Amino acid sequence: MASTVKNLPLRTTPAEQISLLVVSPEEQDLTAVRSVFHHHTWKVQRGSSLGEARASLTASSVVLCERELPDGSWKDVLGELERIGSPAALVVISGQADELLWAEVLNMGGYDVLPKPLDKTEVTRVVGMAWRHAEGLRRKTAATYRPALEQVVAPAV
Repeated sequence: MASTVKNLPLRTTPAEQISLLVVSPEEQDLTAVRSVFHHHTWKVQRGSSLGEARASLTASSVVLCERELPDGSWKDVLGELERIGSPAALVVISGQADELLWAEVLNMGGYDVLPKPLDKTEVTRVVGMAWRHAEGLRRKTAATYRPALEQVVAPAV
C-alpha cells in the first residue's frame, strides 16, 4: 500500500482537487477507481456514457474511458477533448486490451490503456503519470499563450 500512495500527487487544499472522470457504463469500474483515489485531493466523477460525461470533460485532468460506450467509444471522447482544447489525458480501459488497441490509442493521442479487471497498483501508476503529463501540457499551453494574451490586454504605453 505504501508504494501505491507514494505515486499519487497529494495536495492539501480542496481548491486544488484533481478531477478524475470515469466514463463507463459499468458501476464496478467507478468502484475500483474510487477505492484507489479516495483521498480528498481527488475528485472522482462518473459519466455512464459520452452524453453524460460531456459536461465534466472540461474540468477533468484525467479521463478513464471504457473502450465501448452506449453512445460511442473512446475515440469519440478523445475527439471531444480535442474539440474543447482540453489537455486532459485519456486512458482507455478494456477487458480486451491488446497491443493493437494500445498502439491505436497512442497513435490517436490517448495516453495509455489499462486492462480489466483493474489492478489498483497499475491504476495508481498510470493515472498518476497521466495527471503529470496533463499538468505539463496545461502549464506549457499557459506559458505559450500568456505573453500573447498580456500584449492584447496590456494598456498602451
